[in-house]
Amino acid sequence: VIHRRAIRATRDLAPGAVVEAADIEFLRPCPAGAMPPCEKDRLIGKQLNVGIQKGDCFRLSNLR
Repeated sequence: VIHRRAIRATRDLAPGAVVEAADIEFLRPCPAGAMPPCEKDRLIGKQLNVGIQKGDCFRLSNLR
């Protein structure tokens, strides 16, 4: 069984925060709909439309 990784938050991020490289890490597992590490460039520099808690996965729907 291959366990995929997901992009997860390294700290709590408020709505409207701009995601920086230091805010993300790649951890298992990767739930359905979560962003995989290969999509990190689509995430860094983008603004969040919802808050993200430390350890939560990022999803495209979280971005403005």
